[in-house]
Amino acid sequence: MNKFTATFGIVCLAGLSQATLFSTTVFSTGDSNGASPNLSPSFVVSGNSYTANLNNAFIGSGVRTYLDITWWHTFDASVATANSPAVPAYTSVSQTLSGRVRRVSGTGPASFDASLTETILNSSGGYNGSSNPVITYTGVVDTNFQTFSITVPTNFDLPLVSGVAQKNDLIVSVDPNVEVYIDSIQQNFTPVPEPISMIALGIGGLGLLARRKRK
Repeated sequence: MNKFTATFGIVCLAGLSQATLFSTTVFSTGDSNGASPNLSPSFVVSGNSYTANLNNAFIGSGVRTYLDITWWHTFDASVATANSPAVPAYTSVSQTLSGRVRRVSGTGPASFDASLTETILNSSGGYNGSSNPVITYTGVVDTNFQTFSITVPTNFDLPLVSGVAQKNDLIVSVDPNVEVYIDSIQQNFTPVPEPISMIALGIGGLGLLARRKRK
């Protein structure tokens, strides 16, 4: 497969420790017809989530059989911003692919395949966890658009304060009668529980033990 790659922006990783909670480093795309799909992503930060909203990420109708999205971003849990809190560290991240799919003609379910690869690096560039599931999404036989949401978790080998989340998402539709639109890719980071939360959990556990003893 010939792949044309367009890079939308690069931020030097050397300043990772000075980064805000999330910073886009690379967002690039490739497709089967040798022309950049020009997805025009916009990025939204909300709490511990970081989302790339895509524009016209279309696959199907014989125009584009696959879409390859490569996405790197840095994260720094220790820095609070207007849109996100500071936390002790992160223990995992889940990637959620959302969009719409429909069968234009023919028979069979409105299905497509996706390989959602995620690799986590620490701030020194060392490996700290990955996942590489190959998923077949199977919808219903319908010419109306069906919304879908696919979530894949990636656990960190060790909790991280700062690092890099690297994705290579390949979405494939081999049936020319099926259309797929990718609307967004969202990252949801799981923070280490705050110390006060751990204390509250401990107190709750002691309370349960005391109640059992009284009984």
